[in-house]
Amino acid sequence: MMIRITFLSALAAALALAGCGGDGSPIDLLGGGQEPLPPVESLGIPLAAGPGINGRHDWFGAQSAGQLDVQITARDQRGWEILWQLVGEPPPGELPEGSMALAIFLGSRPTGGYTVAFDRVTRQDGLVVAGYRETTPPPDALVSQAFTAPYAIRLVQADSAPVQFVPALPTTAPGFGS
Repeated sequence: MMIRITFLSALAAALALAGCGGDGSPIDLLGGGQEPLPPVESLGIPLAAGPGINGRHDWFGAQSAGQLDVQITARDQRGWEILWQLVGEPPPGELPEGSMALAIFLGSRPTGGYTVAFDRVTRQDGLVVAGYRETTPPPDALVSQAFTAPYAIRLVQADSAPVQFVPALPTTAPGFGS
């Protein structure tokens, strides 16, 4: 019962965190109506990685505890801890000072072979733009026949600007005949 209450608390807090930008304005979390990533020449200034944890800035996996389709910006230690509750693992360390975490949870997928990764994180037109790409398994892939819930987390330099998560067009991983 305690695990369920903890998970529900983490879920409620994550949804509250995910629903607003740094200035309190709402952000389109599900990507509805957003354009694909712009051409490289029109991208903004890359956002520096900021301090990492044990040399790492990125974490990803095929199975998150939350099974939610949500994007989260964690700007403080509490948000960082909630984000890792959704992953289902303890945080790898304290959120480094001067950093914020961006996270993408794809929600439930029908099989293995799905991944998500950040393409780029830039500062553009008063926003932090976090571009990401989902990769789907090829039709001929041998994948686990179990539901998965891919996620990706990236540490970047802290920025008070609102964050906009922008999905790229999904790509398919190369198959056996490729």
